[in-house]
Amino acid sequence: GPGVIWHEPYYKDARYEKRMPLRVQLLMGEVASHPLSVHRVLRSLGSEWPSSSYDILERNCHHWCAAAIAELRLESANIPRWLDRTGSVLRVLTGAGSHDAALEAASECGGGKRDSGSSYDGPPENEPL
Repeated sequence: GPGVIWHEPYYKDARYEKRMPLRVQLLMGEVASHPLSVHRVLRSLGSEWPSSSYDILERNCHHWCAAAIAELRLESANIPRWLDRTGSVLRVLTGAGSHDAALEAASECGGGKRDSGSSYDGPPENEPL
């Protein structure tokens, strides 16, 4: 099926808010276009991102966001590297990624501290990751 669908954000849905809490929001830039134009651009990506092409390491929601940012020509050229650091490390462990890229992504996260201006300090002590 189509890989681009709309749904209520998980953190607003009572069924998911405990299991999938919103950790951080990242502003990736502002779009000067009319919201309908933005909607058309994002929907047009659906043919390039069918659900059958999903791959947890190589073609996931982070990769889609990077494609959307590029298509919308936002000033932030990409998602922050720390956002995909787990994927970067797993790609190295499976032989699909670059060791240098994984080290770079890990070092850019500042030893676990996020550089995005968010106030997220990690999950509460009693909440599993």
